Amino acid sequence: MKLVSLACPHCKAPLEVNQELTMATCNYCGYQFMIDNEINYSRMTEEDTERIGKAAERARMENEENIAVKTTQKVYAVYDGLLKLRENNGRLLELQTRFQENKTSLFWTKVFHWLTGPIKGEILAIVGIGLILYLTIRDMIENSSGIKRLFTGLVISAALYGVMRLLRIYFNHAVVKRASEREQLEIEINELNTANQEMKTKADFDFVPVKYRNENALKYMYESLRVRRARTLAEAMNQYDVEQQRLTFMRMQQQQQEFHRQQMEAQTRAAQIQQGADILGTVVTAGAVLKVGKEIVKVMRELK
Repeated sequence: MKLVSLACPHCKAPLEVNQELTMATCNYCGYQFMIDNEINYSRMTEEDTERIGKAAERARMENEENIAVKTTQKVYAVYDGLLKLRENNGRLLELQTRFQENKTSLFWTKVFHWLTGPIKGEILAIVGIGLILYLTIRDMIENSSGIKRLFTGLVISAALYGVMRLLRIYFNHAVVKRASEREQLEIEINELNTANQEMKTKADFDFVPVKYRNENALKYMYESLRVRRARTLAEAMNQYDVEQQRLTFMRMQQQQQEFHRQQMEAQTRAAQIQQGADILGTVVTAGAVLKVGKEIVKVMRELK
């Protein structure tokens, strides 16, 4: 049985088939073709082999480049989504705080609006006016005051009624305003929640492991992929881990250097203190010797 080297007419893959067969099937693409020793099979030359090898290498590189581009886009989407989510969450917290404040304010506004509303407000005004007039008239009777005190009571009563009317207008407007603000806050909160859900779906956060789902890691991995230091997510994560180990080692070295520097400074201060103590001791000793010498000289003079 003689084997013949051929190239598949469909995918140009190298094949070896029995020359005696009239039909062959490509092992790579499954294409079937007729074999004719004189016409329908082509022998593989060195040029064909080189051309096919180069084409396969180009295809492999293009495939790796496509994977790298898609990985870069996905990592950037997660990075950008993370930043937007953080911004949205900050805004959401602010809106929720304002919503709670608005809820409390609206409650008390409605209470005062109810108190100053029709009938209830009139009753409160009449009771207040009646009380003022009663106190005024009683004071007039007890103190024998004139019409001036009665006029003062009427003015106060009119002012009370006017204030009640103004309060009714104010709380009517305040209720409408607070309710409108609350509705607008609800709309903004719902829009932010919807945007966050859409962002999580669009960014595909599950593409990146939780350990690397932070701003520093995503930024580093995106830059590695963008400049093609890494072509896959696994390579980018491995490079980030190596960089973090390097930074940790550098921090430890800096801490050790700082510790040694502090030790040296402490030793220098201790040496300076000891040197000062030695000098002081020498001075004290010299002073004592001098004093003893003076005493000896004095005694010798007395003996003479």
